[in-house]
Amino acid sequence: MHPLLQQSCSGDANATDCELSLSEHYRILDELTEAGCLWLLFTGGGDFFNAMINLRRDCSQTSLDVRLTPAEVVKLDLKYPERVYDWKCFAARLNHAAIDLDRAENLHACGAGHNSFAIDPYGRLGLCVLSTTDSYDLRQGCFKEGWGKHLAAVRREKASQITKCTTCRLKSMCGICPANSVLECMDAEEPVDFLCQVAHLRAYALDLPIAPHGECEYCRDGSRYEDIMNTIEDLKGC
Repeated sequence: MHPLLQQSCSGDANATDCELSLSEHYRILDELTEAGCLWLLFTGGGDFFNAMINLRRDCSQTSLDVRLTPAEVVKLDLKYPERVYDWKCFAARLNHAAIDLDRAENLHACGAGHNSFAIDPYGRLGLCVLSTTDSYDLRQGCFKEGWGKHLAAVRREKASQITKCTTCRLKSMCGICPANSVLECMDAEEPVDFLCQVAHLRAYALDLPIAPHGECEYCRDGSRYEDIMNTIEDLKGC
C-alpha cells in the first residue's frame, strides 16, 4: 500500500481532512496521482477524498473551524478530471430520473433506515451514524422490534413543510438529510446553507442544468445569485 494511503487508512476520514490545509490536500492527491493510486479516490477508497465535513453528533461547531469553504470544495473537485466526469455522470442520472412526489413528501428520503442502520456504543439503534434522534434502545428490546417497527415508523414520517430542497434535483449532490439539518440547524427540515452552496457551485462550475425548485437564493433571480456567479468566475479563472 502506498504510504499516503496507509496513513489515511489509519484513522477516521473526516479526522484526516481536519488535519489538512487545502494545499496539503493538493500535495497528497498529486502524489497519489504520480503513484498511480488516484483511482482509489473514485472507487472503493473514495472516503479519503471527503471535503464535506459534518458537525459533531453533539452539534459542536468546532469542526467548522477546519471545514473547507464551498468554493474550496468545488475547486478540489475541478482539479481532477476523473472527479468532474463522475459528477457529470451522476448528475445526468439524476436529471433524467422522474421525481417521485410521494417520496418527496417523506421526511427521510435517503436510504437511512431502509437499507442501512447504525448502532451507537450505548446500544441505541438509529437510522444512520449522524442521526441523534428517534433511536431505539436495544438494551430494552430486540433488533426485530427496533428495525421492523420503530425505524419503519420513523421512515414513514412526512415532512411538515415544503422547502427549496423538496423537489431539488441537486440534493443528492449536496447530501442534505434530516440528520445533517439537525446537526447544522437544530431542525430536521431546515435547508443547510453550506450544502446548498456546494451543490449549486458544483452545478454551475460543471455547466449542469438546475431545474426550478422553489424560492432559492442561489438560483437565477435569487438574492445571492450574483455572489455565487462571481465565485464561479473566480473558480474558472484559476
